[in-house]
Amino acid sequence: MNLCVNTAINLKVQQDVLVCPLRVVERFRDLRPDEVADLFTTTQRIANVIEKHFRASSLTIAIQDGPEAGQTVKHVHVHVLPRKTGDFEKNDSIYDEHVFIDVFIVTKAFATSM
Repeated sequence: MNLCVNTAINLKVQQDVLVCPLRVVERFRDLRPDEVADLFTTTQRIANVIEKHFRASSLTIAIQDGPEAGQTVKHVHVHVLPRKTGDFEKNDSIYDEHVFIDVFIVTKAFATSM
């Protein structure tokens, strides 16, 4: 696997973990089939760790694919956000609050070799 995991501080929810391929591609459609498999397998593994670590009851997992979808960084990546009861008054407010702003405040980054 050639993936990178970044942790970004997010003021609305505790952490926003980003999983991205090391090969820079702008859009999801540009990934090769093996990269898609690696991306989602790694996202699933990271999601399990994030949910346990933050004692979350749920997760929001999202890809913003293209500028009209809110993508501001031209490198495909998956957001993994831990969620808890009451973190937003209305569950879908997570999208209204613009928590998916693609600003990389990296606290940890590593290439996975799973």
